[in-house]
Amino acid sequence: MDGMKLSKPLAASNCWLIKSYFQVCRVFFVLLSPEYLMSSSYGLLLLPPPPYPGNPPAIRAAFKPPLEAALKKVIQYNRPHQDEPILEIAVPWPQNQGLRIELSDYEASFYDVQRTLASLYSLVGATLERVETYVNFRFILLDYQREYNYEFSDRWESSYGYPRTSSAVKLPILAGSRRPWTHVFAVEGEQGERIFQQFLTLSNERPFTATKPRWHTERVRGGLVLQKRASVGIGTRLNEPSSTPFTHVVINGLEELDINSKILLSTAAFLAFYPSENSSPQLSSSTLIIGTKKRFEERDLDEAVETSESLHLEITKFLLGILDFTTNSERNNPKSELQSFSGSQGALQFAPDFLVKFVLDLDMEDMDCGSNTAAFLTRPGLHNAAISMNKRRQDKGIPEVKVFEVFEFTTDELDTDEDTEQARLSSSRSQVR
Repeated sequence: MDGMKLSKPLAASNCWLIKSYFQVCRVFFVLLSPEYLMSSSYGLLLLPPPPYPGNPPAIRAAFKPPLEAALKKVIQYNRPHQDEPILEIAVPWPQNQGLRIELSDYEASFYDVQRTLASLYSLVGATLERVETYVNFRFILLDYQREYNYEFSDRWESSYGYPRTSSAVKLPILAGSRRPWTHVFAVEGEQGERIFQQFLTLSNERPFTATKPRWHTERVRGGLVLQKRASVGIGTRLNEPSSTPFTHVVINGLEELDINSKILLSTAAFLAFYPSENSSPQLSSSTLIIGTKKRFEERDLDEAVETSESLHLEITKFLLGILDFTTNSERNNPKSELQSFSGSQGALQFAPDFLVKFVLDLDMEDMDCGSNTAAFLTRPGLHNAAISMNKRRQDKGIPEVKVFEVFEFTTDELDTDEDTEQARLSSSRSQVR
């Protein structure tokens, strides 16, 4: 009997060793696979739902630790002489968490999203400035409800009805997109573990014809998430619109794909391609018009066209990364997706109801959208110029455009208190015309 009692811990130890052995073998199998050895570091970080309210200090407290850890790891895992590391960061769409006090409409959703994205991009930008290393990063809005359980019926049978091109992607679509991630990072904590486990289950439940995921999973330390009590319950959907009210959304003056351009592109795509509650398309089609301009040092047209062509391709890759989750979304030649590509102009059909157009030296004063409604997104400090532009459009008999001021990349506001942030938000809202 004594011998049998002693054998139980020994047997448990052997089981643990065998399990650890197979886990180590699996890691080495992934790391030594040809796909991994030939590719640069390509990570996905699954963030838990953002804090409420989502002001910059709250975003910093909640997401600085996991963001810094994931950035350091993709830099560390990237081998010399390879392309720059890539980090995609999926963050649940704030509107979907049912923690709103204001009325839910497209404008409130837009401000929630752009405030969250601007804070997150600023946080990553400040981190990369400190480490002085380049990482190709982008934020993906995730259509995820924290209290919803993604059961089998909501996996592959019904998920085929979800749109695969959207400004807020459904969790089953993200899990089944077959993007060639080398690492998937989960955030420690209850909400981070919950979203990761559901993502993992959905990934492993792919149809038998699909390639099984071969990425390596790691956990990174979570931050402090504070949620204030709201007047609606968690997981409650308020009466959100089924489509954007704008048929045209315009941004202008892009010279390069920097952090501010990424914030503008992300928020403009959200406003133009507003995510629908169900699988049905938007009520009307929309067009995102992206105006690029010649740099100061470019004196001849040929040089300007060549530079704009390169920028259009960069923007195309970025938009594909945040909007397109079809199973063949890893396009090696995005230029082939552009219709009538001539350097100065081009068009990209993301979905039947969503078109992206590129225009070199776009003249906002003379841009005529007909009788359709249009929105113009501008950076801070350019609001008065936009109002003057609208006045001149009115004098010419061209319909006005609604002007939205978008937050920019900054490191200062990450340390501001909630009262300062609320005053800033109110000021920005009052400048919408």
